[in-house]
Amino acid sequence: SKLLVRVMAAILTAGLSARAERGATVPVLPQDASDTRQAMAEAEVRWSAGKTGWKTASVPRIEMRTTRDLAIMFFGNAEGYEGVRPLALYARDQHILFLADALALDNLLDQSILLHELVHHMQIGNNVEFDCREETERQAYRLQVEWLREHGVAQPYAFVGVSQSQIDGLTCP
Repeated sequence: SKLLVRVMAAILTAGLSARAERGATVPVLPQDASDTRQAMAEAEVRWSAGKTGWKTASVPRIEMRTTRDLAIMFFGNAEGYEGVRPLALYARDQHILFLADALALDNLLDQSILLHELVHHMQIGNNVEFDCREETERQAYRLQVEWLREHGVAQPYAFVGVSQSQIDGLTCP
């Protein structure tokens, strides 16, 4: 729905702004970057299972892409939505998690983006039923916020760049 796309665009814009304000740059990943991503993803899957009671899922294949590629995959065009491009996507049918090569997994915001997408993987793997896509997003954002709180972020909604009411507003049309 349009509300979902607007909230996602707000979050992506805020995430990019927050990253720029913190001075984070696109990292040059070491040879073992895929091992680091894998280990982080495994820890986040375990955390999510502990919070939800879901069975622990194996980590999906993780592929790095440009934000342009992700925009084409999600929006069907390279420009994205109002110029905003996704930083991560989970391909439900393929069980592949696509991360933007611009993500720096050494900061909490980007780690929480990985967690958010892994929640979607676990929703599918645990056959969690929702009435609409907005409900899947609301749950993923709520878990993302909880994870950020547990990692010392005092105001996780502000950190992510959205309000609690925006996340709560993700309801079925």
